[in-house]
Amino acid sequence: MIEPIVGFLMCGLVMLLTRIYVARFHTDVPPHPEFERWVAERPVVLALQCEPGRAVDVVYRLRAALGKGEYFNGAGGYPWQHYIVTFAVRSIGDDVVGLEVAHARLGRPNEQRPSLNALFDRLGALVAGDTRALWMHGKLKRPGIRPVADREKMGWTGHFDAAGDMELAPMIGQPTWVSAQALAA
Repeated sequence: MIEPIVGFLMCGLVMLLTRIYVARFHTDVPPHPEFERWVAERPVVLALQCEPGRAVDVVYRLRAALGKGEYFNGAGGYPWQHYIVTFAVRSIGDDVVGLEVAHARLGRPNEQRPSLNALFDRLGALVAGDTRALWMHGKLKRPGIRPVADREKMGWTGHFDAAGDMELAPMIGQPTWVSAQALAA
């Protein structure tokens, strides 16, 4: 007579442990070591060329907009969409501000973070009047723009239009105002 009670308890325990595993430990994909090595270098993935003397204001506005800095890049190519990425803002040269990847970790299926595209959509309203140009790393991708052939060597360059939207065109390398030393620092 005790067997049915034990059976129900065992089923309940299995369901509880499965729920804990999925919530705390399960990921949709295994870690991607190449992506994690790239992130460990703290690459600059977006650079803004500011009007003279406006870089400090842009840095502070971007830091405030980033909040905790954790974003989900659902539009990015593999493995971006499986990682929760933390971004940081820093000055990378004279009147140039960079958005760098500070940290990335595999996201859990039930974890919710703001979309990186939502930040990009607000970016124009935040800094359009204080910037002349922008450059975006080829590893980023955004709806409405085509992917580039070689994500390591190519990216996008452009500006903000009057409405604050990004106007982008593919580019090989980086603009002259984004120095290689600044990206590596």
